[in-house]
This record gives sequence, structure tokens and C-alpha cells, in this order.
Amino acid sequence: MGRIAQRIPRAAVLLVAAAAALPRLVALGIERKEILEEYVEKSDTFARTLVTSGTFGFLPEVPSAYTQPLYAWFLAALYWPLDRSWVVVGLAQIAIAVATAFVVLDIGARLGGARIGILAALVTTLHPYAVWHDIHVNREILDGLLAALVVLLALMAAESRSRWLALATGAVAGLAILGNARLVLLPLVLAPYVAWRVLPRGRAVATGLVVVLGAVLVVAPWVVRNDVVIGCPTITTDTRALWKANNPATYDVLARGGWIDDVPDPPGVPPWPERAAEISVAAARAVDECAQSAFYRDEVFDFWRDELGEKARLAVQEHGDGDGVRRDGALPRPVGLRARTARRVRARACLAAPP
Repeated sequence: MGRIAQRIPRAAVLLVAAAAALPRLVALGIERKEILEEYVEKSDTFARTLVTSGTFGFLPEVPSAYTQPLYAWFLAALYWPLDRSWVVVGLAQIAIAVATAFVVLDIGARLGGARIGILAALVTTLHPYAVWHDIHVNREILDGLLAALVVLLALMAAESRSRWLALATGAVAGLAILGNARLVLLPLVLAPYVAWRVLPRGRAVATGLVVVLGAVLVVAPWVVRNDVVIGCPTITTDTRALWKANNPATYDVLARGGWIDDVPDPPGVPPWPERAAEISVAAARAVDECAQSAFYRDEVFDFWRDELGEKARLAVQEHGDGDGVRRDGALPRPVGLRARTARRVRARACLAAPP
């Protein structure tokens, strides 16, 4: 791994590009009418609000931190100069998928040669679920690219012992955190890997700190924004998403073939920011995102402390079910997405209806 990766043949680059792009173009043509209609995550709402009003939130002049911001920024960067259309979103995300495949190709070539790189890129880019998923409005399209870039930069930084590459590794890890807050400890994992071959040890410690510094420089402005505007220093106030996957009702809901969004809410809780925005502007303004975030976070910690056995069952269930595969063998996507969307539409209609 200490050597520079061998040159990748041009034919391999073209093969990987075609493997990443062509199946997704076919899927895009098939799904074109549903990409922006059937199942759209809340980042799309944030992006549209940001473009039309300059507010990062569900509604104009009601700022929010109820999502991880990176994907919403990505969508806004498409909607503002171009358009919100299936063509724009689909082609942009196909380009991201191709870029991800190229990065995986480079990683594999560095670790095991061009053939390994080609195999790794083809395996990761031709997975049927990834092909379908990558053309829809889901933030994971950026997660994959950033994860691959983090790995590549960490390899390069460890090989070269360059502090600039260490800084770049941390910065990209920071972007990954803004896309997925669960990666908040990633820089602490990367730092020793990047630094362990650096001598003397004082320089190694400094290199590791540079990795962490790169992440902090990227993440800190957003955390400060949330502290000033929302009232708490956080990456996202959506701890309810964590609670939905970690409470006593989760196991039974998933075991009977339900989705995580089917987990019932705690009794007596006020509407969360997304639902409040659907009720009225006044309801949205009344939401205390920081208080709700703390409430759901405490509920999760209590569940982990008091229900270790149930948490272990959930962990086994998650591992056994895989990504979207139900116990009866059915694949809930894309059919499951449509069913969940229908349930959400019905729920929203009931919520908006007068008593």
C-alpha cells in the first residue's frame, strides 16, 4: 500500500463509467414521473424554501435545523440556476454515481492493482438497489461519494505523510458529517490511521490533530449557525429519527413488515417541526426544536440503559433483515415507498382537515 497505484487503463475507466451511467439512465427513464412525486425526503422541501426565500427550513422565515444540511444544499445548488425537474436531479445524481465509481476504482487500484479496482467499482456500482436508489431524491447518493473520497484521501495521506492531505481528509470527513450526523466521530477514527506511520511521534500527533481540525473547520460554521438561529449547538435537531429506531415499539412494527415511520409517537408530544409546518406557520413558529431534540435524545438514552435486551433484539433484527428486505422475502422498494407515501398523504390530509 506504500506504493503509488498503478496507472488505470483508459478502457477500464470507460467500462466503469458505462457500468455506472447506463443502468441508471434506463432507470431514470422508467422512474422519471415518480422521482419528484412518489417519495421525496424533507431535504427537497428545505432546498425549495432556501431557493425561494433564503431560509433554510420548511417554511419561509421559519429557520430550522431539522435535517442534515448537505443534501439540501446540493439540491438547492441544482434548483437555483437550473430547475427542479427529474432531468436535472436524475442526471446530476447519475454524475455523482459515476464519480463514486471512479473513486472506488482508484482505491481498488491502489490497494490491489487495476483488476481489483475494476472489480470493486463494478460490484459497488451495479448493485440493483444502488441503481434504483441513486436516481431518487435520497441523501445517501452523497454519502457514498464522500465515504469513498474519505477512504481515498486517508490512503493518500497515510502514504505521503502530507499534512495537506491530512487536512483534506478531515475536511471531506466534515462534509460527510454534514450529510450524515452519525459520522460525527469519524475524524477521531481517521486521525490515528493517517498519523500512525509519521515520525517522530510529536509530528504524528500533530498530523492527527490536523485531520480533526479539517473536520472542525467544515462543521463548526453550521453548528454555530444553529446555536445562534435555533438555540442549540448541533448538527441536526432531528433526534426523533434516532428515537424511531430505538424504542420499545420498534421491534414489533418492523417484525410485522412495517416501516420505521410506522412507529407510534409517544403520547401527548407536540408536533415535530415537519408536521407543524404542515399545520400552519404559527404552529411551525411555536416549535422548540432544541427542547424536542433533547427530549427524544433522552428517550433514546433511557431505552439503551433500561432495555438492553430489547436493543440487542433490534440489532439482531436489523442485521438479519438487511437493507429493505422483509422477513417474508419481499422487497419494500419501490413498492414499499409508494405504500408509505400513500400512508403519509392520508395522514397529512387528516391532519390538515378541520375537526
